[in-house]
Amino acid sequence: MAAAYTRRAKPATVTEVNALARKPGRHSIGESLILCVSTSGARSWIARVRDAEGKRRDMGLGPFADLTLAEARDKARALRKAGRDGLPILTRSEQRAARAGQRVVPSFEVLAERFHTNQKVAWKNGKHQEQWLATLKLYAFPKLGAMRVDKITVPLIADAIADVWKSKPETGRRVRQRIAAVLNWAHDLEYRPTQISNDALGRALGAQPDNKGHFAALPYGEIADLIATLRKNETVGNLALEFTILTAARSGEVRGATWGECDLAAKLWTIPASRMKAGREHTVPLSDRAVALVQRAKELASSDTVIFPGMRGKP
Repeated sequence: MAAAYTRRAKPATVTEVNALARKPGRHSIGESLILCVSTSGARSWIARVRDAEGKRRDMGLGPFADLTLAEARDKARALRKAGRDGLPILTRSEQRAARAGQRVVPSFEVLAERFHTNQKVAWKNGKHQEQWLATLKLYAFPKLGAMRVDKITVPLIADAIADVWKSKPETGRRVRQRIAAVLNWAHDLEYRPTQISNDALGRALGAQPDNKGHFAALPYGEIADLIATLRKNETVGNLALEFTILTAARSGEVRGATWGECDLAAKLWTIPASRMKAGREHTVPLSDRAVALVQRAKELASSDTVIFPGMRGKP
């Protein structure tokens, strides 16, 4: 049988498929569907799809005689959707094993990458998307990556991340939570019989060194002096900081504020859902001083988009 085939520009019709079924080779039918015809005359359908990890797989759908063209396309579409949704795509042998009660259990690394692909679309912070999996690759995969998710226990997790738990407490807590999230998803998918408790993990890992206090904060009674200092040197950065104090907004929300978000006549600043951590539009009433700060920023700055631009016009 010829191994190569040519990708079709348009899906094949029933007439075209019937003609191809008489020619040995691998024939692209379109929409990820392939018709395989052996030199002996055996014919079968194959779907070429990508799984949740982005790896290409050729999945047998069954004999040509058992499936119409429409039925074969429906099966191929279902497999493509499963891959996009982060669901496991099983070969026919894996499906038979699953039906026989021998379900293929993925390794921690495979399921963690699948979980990341499935969940990251809901994470607005691109940096968080990258760091989430990077921390597992660095601290969890070396000892847990190749293990089946149903074989991982609390003591094994504690042993794997003990060093980072002590040396980098905040990173250690994040790694612990991410490992638990993957394994609890494995429980939801019925790959493992039990969930992982963060409390149980905390007890197994032990106390962390108390080497980090609170972030530095200005005492309330000194705020007036700070404001006076900011007003002595009228820069865009100082205007932005005073605006942040007056609106009690997050610094990222202030730095990304645009002229289109502010209605100075109505004294309102409307932050769109796309810029809010909670994913919901948020309206902030502006005091007279906050309005004056925005107006002054317009006089000082040169950006037509953001209210508080840096040297190159960006936030």
